Amino acid sequence: MTAKPTPEPKIEDTEILKELAKLFSLNEIAYIAQNINGFKLKEPVDTSIDFSQVVSELLLNYPLISKSRKNFILKIYLEIGKACYESKKYKKALTILLRVKEYAKKGNELEILAFALLYLGHAYKTIGSLYRARLAYKDALRMFQQLNAAPDIAETSASLAALEILQGRTTDARQHLTLARQYYQAEGKLNATQKIDDLFEAADYVDGAQIIQGRADGVIA
Repeated sequence: MTAKPTPEPKIEDTEILKELAKLFSLNEIAYIAQNINGFKLKEPVDTSIDFSQVVSELLLNYPLISKSRKNFILKIYLEIGKACYESKKYKKALTILLRVKEYAKKGNELEILAFALLYLGHAYKTIGSLYRARLAYKDALRMFQQLNAAPDIAETSASLAALEILQGRTTDARQHLTLARQYYQAEGKLNATQKIDDLFEAADYVDGAQIIQGRADGVIA
């Protein structure tokens, strides 16, 4: 069987790849190129500019990129942000995820926005910025509810509840744990359900500790 010839890049695609060189590493550009157009790069691309610095130039100011391509690039950008978080590069993860959030919000890309907010919540929680983490989780939960994405609603609710327990917001935490538990039970996810039950116990422990502390402080008779 004769192999199909590799499609030649169009002029506008080549221009797009030059812009992508400002955003991604050579391997990432090759991946994007293959997925968008089905061709591989033939020449090295200048990757001297850190991709996290200039995403706005590409997504907002480059007229040849269609909405579908912007959506695709945002998804790739989201994955890179998640990877930075998972590899403990928290500052870089926050930089990328905040930009994804900004442009997904402007483009009304709710699914991308929701996941950006979820991982922003994780990153903020990890670095100890609990107030910002809670806001991000709450916004992510609202987005997933608009999308009716039950598994993501459950995951986000559980993450939000765990954070609220740390903050002593046990009433709010129980509401979100109940929401997550309903999904996990319906899906028969026993391990996830057990983790939710463990969080309920943690909330009970926090309540008990608050009562003891209140008595010690003379707040509770």
